[in-house]
Amino acid sequence: MQHDASVVDAPPVPSRGVPLMRRFNLTFHGLGAPGSTILEMERRYWLAEVAFDRILDRAMLWSDACITFDDGNLSDFTVALPQLLKRQLHGNFFVLAGRLNSPGYLGSHELRQLLAAGMEIGSHGMHHRSWRRLPEGDLRQEIVDAKARLEDLLGIPITQAACPFGEYGRAALRMLADAGFQRVYTSDRGWAKSSAWLQPRNTVTATTAIEDLEAVRAWPGPKQWLHHVKLSVKRRR
Repeated sequence: MQHDASVVDAPPVPSRGVPLMRRFNLTFHGLGAPGSTILEMERRYWLAEVAFDRILDRAMLWSDACITFDDGNLSDFTVALPQLLKRQLHGNFFVLAGRLNSPGYLGSHELRQLLAAGMEIGSHGMHHRSWRRLPEGDLRQEIVDAKARLEDLLGIPITQAACPFGEYGRAALRMLADAGFQRVYTSDRGWAKSSAWLQPRNTVTATTAIEDLEAVRAWPGPKQWLHHVKLSVKRRR
């Protein structure tokens, strides 16, 4: 599937009386207490298990909710998977190919168990580097090589990616499209049109309240429209 990064995911035209099919994408990272292998800069994204359970319970009431996980922390398997299965929820897990089988992170066994449970696996790159201004060779390692490593390991096509730190530029979008990714997730907040190639997500951190998520999900039409316009400008940088 080919996409023109200069026009990808233009803001949807508001319809009269007919709501757009939409997704409200949530992003989780680590769950529970972060272990000693977790970098300091990543610790504020870790969420207590009780808080995770409460947000999942609320998400069950949102027909447009999509649950995603970044980084490939082991808690995706030990904490997230049981809670998703308990509620019959689906999850997309975006893993770092360069951290697989490292202490505190998912290994090939856990990835296969996630797939067997009906979850999806996507790429979060190789070494958790921003895709905004990487040289072409490094960017290719993050996007193309990481995809190939996951596909070789799992024997399935990897068709979804999530941008580390939510950061991207025109070069990254173009390479993602050329690599055949069918959907790409960012951290741009708001809700997404279901059919959009580029999907904004809403990051949940240790300090995120359910009311914060409800407020974003309930953005009025004009505010959401303006947000989409700003994102369209951002994607042309």
